Amino acid sequence: MEKVRELSKRFWSLALVVCLPVAELFAEQSRLWPDDVVMRPILSAISIVLLVHSWFMQRDSVKSGGRLTFWTLFVLFFVLEFVWLAQNSIRGSNYPGDFQAENRTFWFAVVWQDRIVLLAEAIAGIVGTWIAFDLARWFTHRLRSSRESSPSSAKG
Repeated sequence: MEKVRELSKRFWSLALVVCLPVAELFAEQSRLWPDDVVMRPILSAISIVLLVHSWFMQRDSVKSGGRLTFWTLFVLFFVLEFVWLAQNSIRGSNYPGDFQAENRTFWFAVVWQDRIVLLAEAIAGIVGTWIAFDLARWFTHRLRSSRESSPSSAKG
C-alpha cells in the first residue's frame, strides 16, 4: 500500500496532464464552453504548472542523473505540446483575413509553432529510443536471471 501511495504522490500531476487534453477535446466537441480561444491558453497554463510540479517530484525521487535527464525530456515533450496549444490560440485570434496583411503576431506564432514541432519530434525520438533500450536491457536482465535460477542450468 505504501508503494501505491508513493507512486500516486509522484505521478498524480502527470496523470492529470495526460487527461486534460482529452477533457478539453470532449468539452469542445460537446460545446460545454463556446470559446476555445480563451480555454486553450488557460488549459496550457494549468498544464505547464502541473508539469513543473511533476518534474520537481521526479527530481526528488530519482537516483541517477540519467533518470533525471530522461524525466526532464519526457516532461519537456508535454510542456512543448501545451506551449504549441497556447500559440495556436494566439495564432487563431490574430488570423489575418488577407494573407498579404502584415500581422507579425500571427506569423511569429506560425514560425515558432513549426520550431516547436521539430523540437518535440526530436525529443520524442530520443525518449522513444531511450525507452526501447531500457526495455531491452530489462528484458535481457530478466532472461539471464531466469536462466541462472532455473533447475536445468544447475544440471549443466
